[in-house]
Amino acid sequence: MTPLFVGRDNEMRRLDAWREDAAHAVLLVGPAGVGKTALALHWAHRAGRHFSDGQLFLNMRGFAKAEPMTPEEALPLLLQGLGYEQTDIPASFDAQASLYRTVLAERAVMVVLDDVADRGQVLPLLCNSDHSLTVVTSRARLGGLVALDGARRLTCGVLDARESFELLRNAAGAERVDAEAGAATELAALCGHLPLALCIAASCMADEPTGSIAQYVRDLDRLGRLSHLRADGDSSVSVQLALDVSYEALPAGSREAFRLLGVLSGTERSLAAAAAAVGADVDHVRDALGVAARIHLVRRSGPDRIVWHDLIHDYARQRALEEDGEQARAALLRVLDHYLHSAANAAQAAGMHASLDLVAPVPGADPVRFDGRDEALAWFDAEWKDIASAITHVAEHGPRPYAWRLVATVQDFLQHRRPLSDWLRVAETALRAAEQENDPAGRAAMQLSQAHALWRGGSLEAAVPACRRARDLARDAGWEHGEALALKLMGVLVQQQGDPGRASSLYTLSLGML
Repeated sequence: MTPLFVGRDNEMRRLDAWREDAAHAVLLVGPAGVGKTALALHWAHRAGRHFSDGQLFLNMRGFAKAEPMTPEEALPLLLQGLGYEQTDIPASFDAQASLYRTVLAERAVMVVLDDVADRGQVLPLLCNSDHSLTVVTSRARLGGLVALDGARRLTCGVLDARESFELLRNAAGAERVDAEAGAATELAALCGHLPLALCIAASCMADEPTGSIAQYVRDLDRLGRLSHLRADGDSSVSVQLALDVSYEALPAGSREAFRLLGVLSGTERSLAAAAAAVGADVDHVRDALGVAARIHLVRRSGPDRIVWHDLIHDYARQRALEEDGEQARAALLRVLDHYLHSAANAAQAAGMHASLDLVAPVPGADPVRFDGRDEALAWFDAEWKDIASAITHVAEHGPRPYAWRLVATVQDFLQHRRPLSDWLRVAETALRAAEQENDPAGRAAMQLSQAHALWRGGSLEAAVPACRRARDLARDAGWEHGEALALKLMGVLVQQQGDPGRASSLYTLSLGML
């Protein structure tokens, strides 16, 4: 029984049900570090009484640094585990397989084949028996074993917040964790609720029994999760190494598509945006990331969208920086232009106003085009979270002008499709970016955007000075169109404040410039 095992109640119930249904093979699949082996061992211990002739465990090394174990290597080991002396094991592989299946058909044995790479590695080791059961763990989905061999598949996800907290209590000490419950909760979130990361973090804390969890959280956040989520004195136990093995199992095209997900913040993306990062067509990237999905580095969240774990995002970003260099920046520009020009196309298709004249997108950005208003609105609703993440990313890391260009381009969408708080938040973020760049046109555009948002929210007193600042900045930048828009909005504002004469003058000035 695994001492740090927590939760997994639903998974345990499903495994119990499949055993009662006389399943002959069960697959536990999921990403690296999610606790597949721990679940297999814990359930094997609990279900052991139903397998009176024993249990066998064999590490198949499917995703290990060493060569994967072949069926030819595995069968003699399994037969020895079943009680056969080396001299009694047949010489030929076919005879070994026949003997193995015969024994399992006559006995009640649970066989756990851990870390399997593919169907071919374990197919000769399966036995269709009412008495025995084979449990397979793998990072791969092993769809062939489900479709062709009748295996039952259970996909393991990360722990929930309560289970993560309980694991930290078990591993680092309940009293210590309870005393810093807030910091422990933050630590669990930093670990992405991934069991391997949580266990390593708890081990590191155990090495510093007088240290505070809060300080460890600060160090982890400051120094980087991937490089510091490793067990001291054992280089084989680390989140990074676990992900290295999965990544290195990918073909070259899938590696590129996967790591370029890391050039921009966020843990979800459309296939069209992922394709822009690579500079390839969507079908190519769908196939490339499909391979990554089969070993649970990413997963599909819809017909044309993918999601991934935030620790995996850190890993992809690190790989992109290490392997792609300037090409990573080129990929970033393609994704940003994809969002920017897709948004402009959506605004046009939806009959909305876009205040900016954009230069042509960089080659490979391949912005989406829309047949009508409904399609454009649906695109914005699906992409808004990613666009907002892109605005925050470029405001912090650059290229900063994209922050205010994106906000200005989706402004009408923000007005009609998002809460006012979203609009004000991204406009403020983009304004700070424009100020850091000393970009008067960007500052003017975001002051104007804020003025619009404040007016829509009924805050006329705050909207008027913002509008004045926008007008002055646009004039300083030589952005005549922006100045005209600011004058037009000022006319609306002063008219609502009860000064129609001045409003008329402002409208006249605006019209003369538009």
